[in-house]
Amino acid sequence: MLRPGRIDRMLYVAPPDAPSREAIFRIQLKRIPHPEEVEAALSDLVKETDGYSGAELAGVCREACLNALREDLGSKEVALRHFRAAIKTIPPRITQEMHEFYARFQATSGIESI
Repeated sequence: MLRPGRIDRMLYVAPPDAPSREAIFRIQLKRIPHPEEVEAALSDLVKETDGYSGAELAGVCREACLNALREDLGSKEVALRHFRAAIKTIPPRITQEMHEFYARFQATSGIESI
């Protein structure tokens, strides 16, 4: 039950689309030293992370950094292989069933989508 003045509006925030995932990666990469190969493969990373939430993408970037440090504590850059390993380690948690549930719920309840 919702009542005015508290939580009176429900919003559904869908997982980020490809341009949004690229923007999230670019924001994260500003703080991560990385070679040009990561920039060159950014569109591939975006495709590989279809269905990931923004928080999961940030988690992939953190895990990539940890992968680089696990490999070499003196590492100066996070390579593409570290990102690919992170994607294998961190799967998307939003299932197709969840997408379908929220689509049905939104259609029947009048929830706004942003």
